[in-house]
Amino acid sequence: MPTQRDKEGKACSMRYDQVNVMLFNEFLKEHRTVQAQQKEIDSLKQELKNQKALIDKVTARIGLDIVSAAV
Repeated sequence: MPTQRDKEGKACSMRYDQVNVMLFNEFLKEHRTVQAQQKEIDSLKQELKNQKALIDKVTARIGLDIVSAAV
């Protein structure tokens, strides 16, 4: 922590020069987390597109019409 403590453990001063560094490190950690989540979202979107294409292909192959199946 950016505080200096005395012999009794009480905070006696604040090291403000380290606060920006700490905040920046926290920002970087969160940024990496967001990047990883975005990569996973993109992967899942691509998988969903692939599954939709496969469903459309199978549906066309067996000759089902979604509109007529609903009636």
